[in-house]
Amino acid sequence: FVHRHYFKEAQDQTLMEDVFEYDVPYGILGQCFDKLILHKYMTKLLLKRNEMIKDFAEAEKYKAILTRSSLN
Repeated sequence: FVHRHYFKEAQDQTLMEDVFEYDVPYGILGQCFDKLILHKYMTKLLLKRNEMIKDFAEAEKYKAILTRSSLN
């Protein structure tokens, strides 16, 4: 799989593009699993994760993490 984030500035905001590409193994069984379960699961997971990233950025919670990690 490939998972990338792209950030760009637009009208005093930061936009994030989240690119997630993957292939499923096991031929037609994997494709069925992807259509029935995996694609929906990954979409929900990434949307939830992106909400968390947005919250950390907008509420400046990231500063506490950066401060802690810079002390080590």
